[in-house]
Amino acid sequence: MKILKKILTGMLVISLLLSGGCKSNVNNISEKIENSEFEDSAVKISDSNTSDMYYSYSDFINDDFFYDINDVKYIDNKIYVSGFVISDNNESPVLINHSSSANTGCEYNLEKNEQFYYYNDVMYTFKSVDDMVSIVNILDAQLNLSASADISQYNVCGINSVSVCDNTVDILDKESVLHRFEDDFSIHTEKDVSEYLHSSYRIFADKQKNIYIFTADNDETVLYKLDSEFNLIYKSGSYSDMPGSVFDIFIENDKLNIQTIDEGYVYTNVIDESSGETIFREDVYLYEKKNNDQITDISENETYIGTNSDGSSIILQYPEIQEYYCTLVKDENGDTIEERKFVTEQSKIISQTEICGNGDTLYIEESYDIKEQMNENAETPEHIIHRIKEDGTHSSVSIPVYNTERYPLAIKTDSKGNIYVIENKENYYQISCYSEQGELIYQTEESKNILSFLNTLIVNDDLYINYMSYDEKYVVQKISSDGDFKEKEENPLFTKIYSGNDQYDLFTTDGKKVYGYNIGTYEFSEILSLISCGIQFTPSDFFEYKNDFVISDEKSYYLLTEDESSSSRQIIKLSGIEISSEIKAQVVNFNNANDKYIIECVDYNMDEDSFNKLNIDIISKKTDVVVFNNYSPLRAENYNSFLFADLSEYISDDSDIDEDNYFSGIINLFRSEDKLYTMVTEFNIYTMIKRNGNNVNGLSLNLNDFLKENSKMNEYRFGLASNIFSSYIKDRDFVNNDFRSVLKYLKENVYDIGEGSKHNFAYVEFSEENDDEYYGCLMTPHLFQKDLSVSYSGFPSTNGIGIVAESLENFSILDNSENKDGAWEFIKYCLSDDYQNSLYRGIPVKKSVYDKVFTGEKNEKERCLNVINSADSKYIGDTDLFNIIWEESVLYFNDERTLDETVDSIKKKTGLYLSETNPAVF
Repeated sequence: MKILKKILTGMLVISLLLSGGCKSNVNNISEKIENSEFEDSAVKISDSNTSDMYYSYSDFINDDFFYDINDVKYIDNKIYVSGFVISDNNESPVLINHSSSANTGCEYNLEKNEQFYYYNDVMYTFKSVDDMVSIVNILDAQLNLSASADISQYNVCGINSVSVCDNTVDILDKESVLHRFEDDFSIHTEKDVSEYLHSSYRIFADKQKNIYIFTADNDETVLYKLDSEFNLIYKSGSYSDMPGSVFDIFIENDKLNIQTIDEGYVYTNVIDESSGETIFREDVYLYEKKNNDQITDISENETYIGTNSDGSSIILQYPEIQEYYCTLVKDENGDTIEERKFVTEQSKIISQTEICGNGDTLYIEESYDIKEQMNENAETPEHIIHRIKEDGTHSSVSIPVYNTERYPLAIKTDSKGNIYVIENKENYYQISCYSEQGELIYQTEESKNILSFLNTLIVNDDLYINYMSYDEKYVVQKISSDGDFKEKEENPLFTKIYSGNDQYDLFTTDGKKVYGYNIGTYEFSEILSLISCGIQFTPSDFFEYKNDFVISDEKSYYLLTEDESSSSRQIIKLSGIEISSEIKAQVVNFNNANDKYIIECVDYNMDEDSFNKLNIDIISKKTDVVVFNNYSPLRAENYNSFLFADLSEYISDDSDIDEDNYFSGIINLFRSEDKLYTMVTEFNIYTMIKRNGNNVNGLSLNLNDFLKENSKMNEYRFGLASNIFSSYIKDRDFVNNDFRSVLKYLKENVYDIGEGSKHNFAYVEFSEENDDEYYGCLMTPHLFQKDLSVSYSGFPSTNGIGIVAESLENFSILDNSENKDGAWEFIKYCLSDDYQNSLYRGIPVKKSVYDKVFTGEKNEKERCLNVINSADSKYIGDTDLFNIIWEESVLYFNDERTLDETVDSIKKKTGLYLSETNPAVF
């Protein structure tokens, strides 16, 4: 079997616009369809007997296209596609309150020339006539009109930026005039501020009615602060060191914050309100707006305005589009038979959809989220269940809500029209059965066996549920017509079940193969090999399509067809602890591109039993490649050299690999006796930093100087110790006077608020208070010191420089593997541009990719490269050895032992460990 093509691709390209409610230019739908970014957005249907047929998004709904595909089914030679659609048939813009736990909330229809601004659950909309703002409407939290004001006499020429603070509204118009309105727009003040404005700008105010103008052009980014009379208080210095573009500006806990976003990372720059200077930068995180446990993507047709305290986002949706759910029914030639638009009665929150085996479409509309969000006294909440039949008729019934986690888990229907709803009720799962008219037939009583609900199916008009039991067994169990739990079948393959076909009651998978199964037979028949298809995930959806199958990974649908050549490819086993989805995605790419080898991911959980199982597989050499990561206690360094192949031989024999293209110094840190037993593909750098001092241009740090100069350090003791101890572990010298001094220093001077994670180092901005202190520092392509007066230095070390490199991901080949050439082909792929470009956590080992993702200027890059190339230690190669040292040291830190007793105990225990352990790789 082999993947031929994605059936459907989801989600548009994300574009985050922060224009204070001002409309930006938006391309029309037809232009976007023709745009190159949608070239791969197509449906491809193929089998062994017919030629390929392609369907573009424009073919799917005439001039419309899907924003997100929720479900695809092939029933009776018809294709049912259900999802989220964008149409350009709406004349006016829509203001929508997006709930954090649903897709849409309440809405307000704007006029064509009406804009809005959001502040503390109050919406201000501005109507314009001939580019002059005339009417201001004020909406309450329910988007109802509560007040209105006519400001046409003040000649507000359009809107470029708006700021609202309490009852003061500031508007910067398109003529660069700043207007201030107070007391419900009864008081007006204005000033021409064109002298302060660069090519782009934004305004905001504080509670003292000071006004801030944040403005930028290609040369500088600065902040002006004006008092309540619009007199200049200060002009800041340039903010050219701020990474990325402005994401938000706000005052919190009396601190002025400028938030920027760069490559998906958000940086909070804390500003001194008296001078406008940057005090420090904090809170670096990946931008994710959660929406029902999924990332909320802001499309290029939307503008993010603000976030409520409950997490809901306010989004402006532009005139060219209207959002709705629908189901398309197409014949097997791709011609649309029917378009089913989802109708809602009270809201547009649709929690569940189901394309049924008889061709009906069921969906559940929720009636209670908005009331809860607006803090109203809601009546008894209801689910509204809608049904669209094959003949197009629509019906709906209302049923009570029992779900304590807000939404039902599943909805099903049988050929009689009975409706089954599965919900969480308090501490157990409840199944309710209703007639097609909404009359309750039964509700199951509390089950003491269901730990976690997985899935449910209708088989021969009977309801079966799929769950994990409290004794951790995977179960498929029948529910009788009166709601009793009947016969059940247990099997490790029942991790998720899918609807069967004419031959099988259901399909199931172990993530490697898909099996057909008939209930009651206890026999599984292999249907296809996912590994041979290049698939390395448990499908979210799986069903038969003609004589082939469709599979989904929650992002895209894939059509699988027979390919006899795939059976001849050699399988390479790749084992690891919680192998990342990024690696698995790259495995799929490798498998699709390689005609000789197929990688099979053997994934283990993050628990002690799994560690032991993987450890046994490595020692007994039952795998081909092992991937080690920085969050697992298993490291390549823990194993002896006879286990792994020397990758140096492959590098020297492979003309495609030029060591000069990689950070060879980092790679060579993992050598042992001139042999390379593991290949680093991504890493981090850890250093100390200090302003000025005696080593501005140097990288080494004298241990005695360090111990004398530092009185207190605001670091986790664990993280600092793990980096300092790296050199001691390399030399295996744990009892000399330097080691004793480090232990004493860590006890007396390092502020330890808990065990923390491994490193606890982040970006540091220096101020006058910390100018004379060293700080730990993490360096990545996105985090680095831009202030040239801040110098990098190594951790205090027994010898060398003390710059520490930590491998985030590295691969080793088992020496006795019969598939070493194929294993090397995969590691070689991991060194390619395609793979290296997919890395995001740290520093890619390929120099050209690092150059591409580095976010700083040329001089900053050169300085960071100097640090990377100076790394001479790796982060705690032997974790078992470090744990012995740490556990003994903690007793000393907690005053349970003296320093002499601690050093003596460390000497004995490390000596015993080293005598019982064969010489390690590193």
